[in-house]
Amino acid sequence: MANILSSFRKNENGTAAIEFAIAAPIIILFVVGIIEVTLAMAVSTMIEGGLREASRYGVTAGAQAAANRQGIITQIVNDHTYGLVDTSTINLTTKVYGSFSQIGDETYTDSNGNGHYDAGEPYVDRNGNGVRDVDGGTPGLGTANQIVVYSITYNWPYLTGLMRPLMGDYMRISSSIVVRNEPL
Repeated sequence: MANILSSFRKNENGTAAIEFAIAAPIIILFVVGIIEVTLAMAVSTMIEGGLREASRYGVTAGAQAAANRQGIITQIVNDHTYGLVDTSTINLTTKVYGSFSQIGDETYTDSNGNGHYDAGEPYVDRNGNGVRDVDGGTPGLGTANQIVVYSITYNWPYLTGLMRPLMGDYMRISSSIVVRNEPL
């Protein structure tokens, strides 16, 4: 019996297979993770480029109807993502401001010092609607010389199920650009 146990200890046949069985899942997960994140970064870059080109079109297309402009802007983003992005699930928003200083939320004075806005505290009503807005812009594509913020958010679904337990079902991709419409 001692002879048999001694021969098992000295025998190294199959060691590489056992080591591979232990290391392979980790290596495969690592490689798939790199591919998934790289592809998501590429899609993010494509979305940013598409949004940039769409905003360039929006800046110069003031004479067209707003509904037509919105459709063309979405199509430009679609063209720049080469079919990798489902444009029906993209959240494309455009907000119009009178000046660059109006972009962002309407500032307030924190009278009670609790760190957030409470009803009745004084605020700067940038868009003149009588209500404190988190963002003072109005939806639309604007007219001559107005400032427009183009924003896209998209939930990029991972291609494989391997990354979902570690990173969730999707990667949120967002991009924004601020432009001034040309004088028409």
